[in-house]
Amino acid sequence: MIKLILKYIAFALIATFANISMQYAVLHGYTGPHGLLLAMFCGTLVGLVIKYILDKKFIFYFKNKKADFFHFTIYSFTGVFTTLIFWGTELLFNRLLRFESAKYIGAFIGLSIGYIIKYQLDKRFVFTEYSGVELSEFEDVKDIEGMTMIIDIDGTLVADNQSNVSLKTRETIESLKESNTVYLCTNSRNHKRNAEIERALNLKIVSAHHKKPSRKILKEMDIKDHERLVIIGDKVLTDGLFAKRIGARFIMVKRKISGKEGIHIKAINYIDDLFYNFARLFKNRFL
Repeated sequence: MIKLILKYIAFALIATFANISMQYAVLHGYTGPHGLLLAMFCGTLVGLVIKYILDKKFIFYFKNKKADFFHFTIYSFTGVFTTLIFWGTELLFNRLLRFESAKYIGAFIGLSIGYIIKYQLDKRFVFTEYSGVELSEFEDVKDIEGMTMIIDIDGTLVADNQSNVSLKTRETIESLKESNTVYLCTNSRNHKRNAEIERALNLKIVSAHHKKPSRKILKEMDIKDHERLVIIGDKVLTDGLFAKRIGARFIMVKRKISGKEGIHIKAINYIDDLFYNFARLFKNRFL
């Protein structure tokens, strides 16, 4: 633990030095308006990138290279709070203390406070293997009885736009069907693929006219007791919001990925993952 603390302090000092050095360079190379704000922005960016690389490799030992941009986005978001502390302290010292190095002293103090807070945020919300790291696979869903279940297809039962349902997934579906009423639901309009899924699982896909999170989907189902509704899916912004709008319980599962998803699907997943992590920060009721 002591070794970890010493490393984190050392990396914070390195990032702080890079930040302040960049500010110094900008202030002495640029004489136009708003020089201090420009210097603070450039210094913050340089310090942020350096600190991210050091934290990832030597503090949290994070090895997922595929999600670098995603995790850096979350890392930057948690840095907003600490940046406000750092900037506020620097501007305060620059205004109250009338000597040249006052702003640098304020920056050092603000960064020190900010990094302590940021470590806790990064440990909890950033350096996790996947946004759904705390989530279970769909195949682990069990011990649910007497409910009406609406189960998402793409990302939950199969990877996006795929039709091959694994044996384990089929067994889970059959187990849930024994003590629950089960329906499928998808926003995909690949009717041929959807029909294959229906036949493979012997289940009906509800809603041919509406997409999640529309409440109109329920008009196709004879459901009166919304308290016994369960929505199972991999996305907060469709499955989770749908559950919230109809007053159902939401079970979020780890997303199935094939690696062949198109750019638009990757973008949708990326946005949903961002929202999921932001929701975790604020303990959103979706989760």
